[in-house]
Amino acid sequence: MYKQYILILKKYRDVSKGKFGAHCGHAALTAALNGGVSTDRFIEWYGKAQTKILKVVPTLNKLKTIIEGAMAQGYGASLIPDNGASGEVPKGTVIMGCVGPITEDEAADMGILKLSNLK
Repeated sequence: MYKQYILILKKYRDVSKGKFGAHCGHAALTAALNGGVSTDRFIEWYGKAQTKILKVVPTLNKLKTIIEGAMAQGYGASLIPDNGASGEVPKGTVIMGCVGPITEDEAADMGILKLSNLK
């Protein structure tokens, strides 16, 4: 079963609900498209539950390492910078990213499963 892992930076997990929701949508869509919509993994994930798991990442460096590693392996991934329009965070601030669709084994290999769940 394929899943997407939305990775939220710990220091931004308490942004407004609107910003949080919008960024989750951007992250998930961008990662899925970056992985290639004609791939078997995308087709299987899209045709089923489109499962998403939210995890908290302690630092921006850790988030970038995970995203870069996923992209190097050919998985869909994204980093989402804020556009600064709300004034809640400065323009260009990365709040979250996403990896997937990937398998749980692939997520474990990247250290994603060791991250805390969003509460």
